[in-house]
Amino acid sequence: MPTVRVCPLADVAARLPADSSIARRLAEDPETLARETVLCVDGGVQLPWLDLDAPLATGSPLRALLEGGAPTATPRGRPALVLVEGDLQMDGALTSGAAERTEDAAHLIVLGNAR
Repeated sequence: MPTVRVCPLADVAARLPADSSIARRLAEDPETLARETVLCVDGGVQLPWLDLDAPLATGSPLRALLEGGAPTATPRGRPALVLVEGDLQMDGALTSGAAERTEDAAHLIVLGNAR
């Protein structure tokens, strides 16, 4: 079972691939992005679906993992990044409507295999 937590982007900056767009943005403007949050998934995870516009929305599989079956104080807003430190298996859709909106969706980085 993976461990899911929310942390500041600055806490995981060293683990981001140097060529990722979020790592480049962090290097260009460290003060702004360091205040952003990251949803960290430690270990492999299998999800039925993932919406990067609202990864912590009520009913989302990542929110259920974060809460561990018991409602807790889930952070408000969308994290800037979903970081999976392990394998990610998606049984359904990975979605984002960022192209249709002015606000960016959360970034997704998988430090393992994705399928």
